[in-house]
Amino acid sequence: MIDLFIRNVPNDVDLLGNAILEKDLVRIKKMAHHMKSPLSMFNLTQEVAFLEQTEMNAMDSIINSKISEEFTFLKVA
Repeated sequence: MIDLFIRNVPNDVDLLGNAILEKDLVRIKKMAHHMKSPLSMFNLTQEVAFLEQTEMNAMDSIINSKISEEFTFLKVA
Protein backbone atom coordinates (compact mmCIF):
# COMPACT_ATOMS: atom_id res chain seq x y z
CA MET A 1 0.00 0.00 0.00
CA ILE A 2 2.79 2.41 0.84
CA ASP A 3 4.49 1.73 -2.48
CA LEU A 4 1.25 2.42 -4.38
CA PHE A 5 0.74 5.60 -2.39
CA ILE A 6 4.25 6.81 -3.17
CA ARG A 7 3.90 6.00 -6.86
CA ASN A 8 0.38 7.30 -7.46
CA VAL A 9 -0.28 10.27 -5.20
CA PRO A 10 2.31 12.67 -6.67
CA ASN A 11 0.89 12.11 -10.15
CA ASP A 12 -2.66 12.52 -8.84
CA VAL A 13 -1.68 15.79 -7.16
CA ASP A 14 -0.28 17.04 -10.47
CA LEU A 15 -3.44 16.02 -12.32
CA LEU A 16 -5.62 17.78 -9.75
CA GLY A 17 -3.42 20.87 -9.93
CA ASN A 18 -3.76 21.00 -13.71
CA ALA A 19 -7.52 20.58 -13.47
CA ILE A 20 -7.69 23.45 -10.96
CA LEU A 21 -5.56 25.69 -13.19
CA GLU A 22 -7.79 24.89 -16.15
CA LYS A 23 -10.95 25.25 -14.02
CA ASP A 24 -12.10 21.88 -15.34
CA LEU A 25 -14.94 21.07 -12.95
CA VAL A 26 -15.40 17.50 -14.16
CA ARG A 27 -11.73 16.60 -13.70
CA ILE A 28 -11.51 18.45 -10.37
CA LYS A 29 -14.45 16.47 -9.02
CA LYS A 30 -13.08 13.18 -10.38
CA MET A 31 -9.55 13.67 -9.05
CA ALA A 32 -10.65 15.00 -5.65
CA HIS A 33 -12.94 12.01 -5.21
CA HIS A 34 -10.26 9.58 -6.40
CA MET A 35 -7.63 10.92 -4.01
CA LYS A 36 -9.69 10.80 -0.80
CA SER A 37 -9.30 7.08 -0.13
CA PRO A 38 -5.51 6.82 -0.34
CA LEU A 39 -5.04 9.90 1.80
CA SER A 40 -7.59 8.63 4.33
CA MET A 41 -5.65 5.39 4.73
CA PHE A 42 -2.72 7.40 6.06
CA ASN A 43 -4.92 9.57 8.27
CA LEU A 44 -4.20 12.79 6.35
CA THR A 45 -7.37 14.41 7.66
CA GLN A 46 -6.68 18.01 6.64
CA GLU A 47 -5.88 16.94 3.12
CA VAL A 48 -9.00 14.77 2.92
CA ALA A 49 -11.12 17.67 4.22
CA PHE A 50 -9.69 19.86 1.44
CA LEU A 51 -10.51 17.20 -1.16
CA GLU A 52 -14.05 16.77 0.18
CA GLN A 53 -14.66 20.52 0.04
CA THR A 54 -13.09 20.77 -3.40
CA GLU A 55 -15.24 17.93 -4.71
CA MET A 56 -18.39 19.54 -3.31
CA ASN A 57 -17.43 22.92 -4.77
CA ALA A 58 -16.83 21.36 -8.18
CA MET A 59 -20.24 19.68 -8.00
CA ASP A 60 -21.75 23.11 -7.26
CA SER A 61 -19.69 24.77 -10.03
CA ILE A 62 -17.72 26.82 -7.51
CA ILE A 63 -14.09 27.42 -8.39
CA ASN A 64 -12.36 30.35 -6.77
CA SER A 65 -8.89 31.53 -5.82
CA LYS A 66 -9.23 29.97 -2.37
CA ILE A 67 -9.06 26.50 -3.94
CA SER A 68 -5.80 27.38 -5.68
CA GLU A 69 -4.35 28.76 -2.45
CA GLU A 70 -5.40 25.71 -0.44
CA PHE A 71 -4.14 23.41 -3.18
CA THR A 72 -0.64 24.73 -2.46
CA PHE A 73 -1.06 23.34 1.06
CA LEU A 74 -1.98 19.93 -0.34
CA LYS A 75 0.96 19.91 -2.69
CA VAL A 76 3.39 20.68 0.13
CA ALA A 77 1.92 18.05 2.45
